[in-house]
Amino acid sequence: MIVEILEESEHHAVQPAYSRCGLFISQTNTSLLDAAIRLVRLLETPEDIKALAPRYIREILYRILKGQQRDVLKQIAVEGISAYRIKEVIEQIKENYAQPLRIEELTELANMSPSSLHRHFKEVTAMSPL
Repeated sequence: MIVEILEESEHHAVQPAYSRCGLFISQTNTSLLDAAIRLVRLLETPEDIKALAPRYIREILYRILKGQQRDVLKQIAVEGISAYRIKEVIEQIKENYAQPLRIEELTELANMSPSSLHRHFKEVTAMSPL
C-alpha cells in the first residue's frame, strides 16, 4: 500500500537517511489524528470496518508520508520490495535445489545486480546465495 501511495503521489524519492530503529516519535498533525480517530471509531460499528478501515489506513499512511517520518516509511517500503524479491529467489532455490543454479538466473529473477542480490540475500537470510 505504501508503494502504491508513493507511485500515485509526488513522494517518489527515498532519502538515504536510514535507521534500524524500531520506534519513531514525532508530533502529529490534526489530519493524521483525525484519520486515526476515525479508524478507532470503527470499533463502534463493526459492520463498517471491512468497507472503511482500508481507506482510513491508506489515509494514515499518506499523512505519515507527508510528515516528519516520511523518509523512514519510504525506506521500510523499499526494504519490503527487496525482501519480497529475495523471497522469490529463496523459493526458486528451494524448488530447484537438486539442479544447478546460475547466479545470473537468480539476479534476473530478483531484478537486481549480483552485488545487490548478495547484499540483500545476506540481510534477509544471514547467508550468501551461493
